[in-house]
Amino acid sequence: MNNLIVFTGGGTAGHVLPNFPLIERFLSENWSVHYIGSNDGIEKKIIEENFPNIEYHGITCDKLRRYLTYKHLFVPFKLAYGLFEAISLLKRLNPRLIFSKGGFVSVPVSIAARILGIPIVVHESDYSIGLANKLVFPFAKLIAVSFSKSIYDSKYRQKMVEVCPLIRESFFDLKKPQDMRIDFSNKNKKTILIMGGSLGAKSINNFVYQNFDELTKKYNIIHICGKKNLPNFQFTNDSYYVFEYLNDGLSYLISISDLVISRAGVNSIWEILMLKKPSILIPLSKAQSRGDQIENAKYFENLKVTRVLNDESINFNTLNDVIEEIFNNYDVYLQNINNLNLQLGSAKLYDEIIRFF
Repeated sequence: MNNLIVFTGGGTAGHVLPNFPLIERFLSENWSVHYIGSNDGIEKKIIEENFPNIEYHGITCDKLRRYLTYKHLFVPFKLAYGLFEAISLLKRLNPRLIFSKGGFVSVPVSIAARILGIPIVVHESDYSIGLANKLVFPFAKLIAVSFSKSIYDSKYRQKMVEVCPLIRESFFDLKKPQDMRIDFSNKNKKTILIMGGSLGAKSINNFVYQNFDELTKKYNIIHICGKKNLPNFQFTNDSYYVFEYLNDGLSYLISISDLVISRAGVNSIWEILMLKKPSILIPLSKAQSRGDQIENAKYFENLKVTRVLNDESINFNTLNDVIEEIFNNYDVYLQNINNLNLQLGSAKLYDEIIRFF
């Protein structure tokens, strides 16, 4: 039997990075692995940098924008052409199955797989189902979810398997990168890591820059600001270290921090929790997203392992009040995190896939 698997997913890092532990597992079991993404999306760069020996195939696709624009007129034509490309490609590769992680590029690939009779496995990371996965779920033979099956539409539950977060084992190598310099002069202050996702977060960055003196007076700050988002002022404060982007070392920074302030992308939340750190989540508003980050954040806040703040009304006093509340109840937050009993999910999902197919 042809042990060839095609992974697909893209548009954001969150639709690519969870593929990594499964890709590594399939490669270790001597499967041939290919990846189908868009011609110029972020997934192309991520896959080629991390898996240079995997053949990457680009197809035509476009995203469904959540605002009025003339570009909507071209989406059906791009989808049709991408579907034609995907059918041709899958006919040539003849994979045993497709693993779809979401993002709009996964739609033409999954439709092509359905037409050709190729089994599809889908993974949904979020508390709510993304638009691409809503379109793909009816085609799927197996659906993996990171939350309880009970929160999803009952018509899909028979296909579902609950798995823990899909995070690479190498993420838990907490060694400090050789070129990373962090040396706070006052090591008695609490250390807070502030990050806004793979591209940074403008509102969070602006908050840090506008409240720089107050923040660094009370806390040691590690700030990941995103590419091209470095502050436009010179800082000489040894209570503040800023990084534009990290290829390596995020787990180390989380491990040396007492608290993490972050957007509420579900992959980031899982990583923070797996490293046993309380957090403050500042989800994207519904004006900027489909509301998935708000739902993710509220779910974990209800478990009392994090606190949630509104992106549009955050100020230093409200943030500082929440920070102090967490530090005053730090052991309670740690116990609640430990009670989650989180484990890596790639081994279970691999076994489920092999058993199913």
